[in-house]
Amino acid sequence: MVYMDCSLVEHPELGLHNRGLRGLAGGACVEEQRQGRGSIRTSMTYLEGDLERDNPWLYFDVDDSWLYYARGKTRVAVTVECQGAYLGSEELGFNIAYDSTKGYRFSRWQWVEPGYEWRSYRVELDDVSFANRDGWDFRINAKGSTQDLWVSAVTVEKVVALEPLAPIR
Repeated sequence: MVYMDCSLVEHPELGLHNRGLRGLAGGACVEEQRQGRGSIRTSMTYLEGDLERDNPWLYFDVDDSWLYYARGKTRVAVTVECQGAYLGSEELGFNIAYDSTKGYRFSRWQWVEPGYEWRSYRVELDDVSFANRDGWDFRINAKGSTQDLWVSAVTVEKVVALEPLAPIR
């Protein structure tokens, strides 16, 4: 497993990197405390002079020594720990845009439940490539939400396929 956990002061990135990717278009997230936890925040829409801007993406790069150019042979699970939707139902959501064997693909849209509590959402991907195309392996995409997304931690783990049990004779 690799992770990024903003609550950890000493080693917030262990094999899963975000800080070095904040200069990418739409990925200039803000690191801040939210309800006593370290987190990174998207910016849905804000004014910069007369122009509307947004930073709806949180980019991540999986350490190549852990998984690189998987060619769809390794199933992974991405778990996102985020704060609930304070504006209510179907106001905040995200999906995972990822480097797959067929180019960039998106997971299904995940609505974030209403409330202020921290929640975890797990997305399984079975066709990842993670070959650092454009310098990143996946991004959390909150574009289309009406409020900012606060993420405290993200983990990526390899999902081991279970072999079917042999019939008992």
